[in-house]
Amino acid sequence: MRVLGPVARVFARTATRVNEIETDDCAVASLLMADGALAALSVTLGAAEELSRLRFCFEALTAESSHAPYQPAAEPWTLIPRSEAHGARIAAALEDFLPEEEGFARQFALLHGAIATGGPLPVTVEDSRRSIELASALYHSAATATDVALPLGQGHPTYHGWL
Repeated sequence: MRVLGPVARVFARTATRVNEIETDDCAVASLLMADGALAALSVTLGAAEELSRLRFCFEALTAESSHAPYQPAAEPWTLIPRSEAHGARIAAALEDFLPEEEGFARQFALLHGAIATGGPLPVTVEDSRRSIELASALYHSAATATDVALPLGQGHPTYHGWL
């Protein structure tokens, strides 16, 4: 499931601030989505408490994931409606909802289903390419302190790798 559309632009900063390691241990990024939505990412290997969190703020709803480390899509989610009317609509929409397994187990189940039925693959080569492209753009942005537009063209310095 996709929550947000494609990324149009990124700006990132990285630093080694906490651990004596040979790579960055802190990162922040600002993403502009193709539809104009904004996303903020922050990552650290230096927190005293390990947690992962997704937080989505929409016009009528704020949805926040559990804080389970490395499992931000896991239950329970906290849904905060803007009004009682929105809360009633959300409750009605979730009335028959049954959470399904997430993570690798779900991904393998979807892959098995696609292979068994000849249906569409849950993750395509294009999906994979966009993930690597996003990571490339983030690292390039952090290294050059520049805003990076996506998709990366073949002439982009990180199109064929980071080295």
